[in-house]
Amino acid sequence: TDPRIITANIINAALGLLGTITIVLIVYGGFLGMTAAGNDDAVAKAKKIMIAGVIGLAIILSAYALATYIVESILEATA
Repeated sequence: TDPRIITANIINAALGLLGTITIVLIVYGGFLGMTAAGNDDAVAKAKKIMIAGVIGLAIILSAYALATYIVESILEATA
């Protein structure tokens, strides 16, 4: 019932959902690359999707680490 814990749970759920979507994008890019059959345009598209997915995953993981650190600091300071 503490608003800080509710906010932390919402942030964790949102970042978990974004992480799942990013993993799906990486898998989709891999599928496109595997089914490209040597088509250079399809391979380039798959590479772009996979690179964007990896960059997005790095951003999401850093946001998760930062949010976890901030929430723990706030909870320790007010406990």
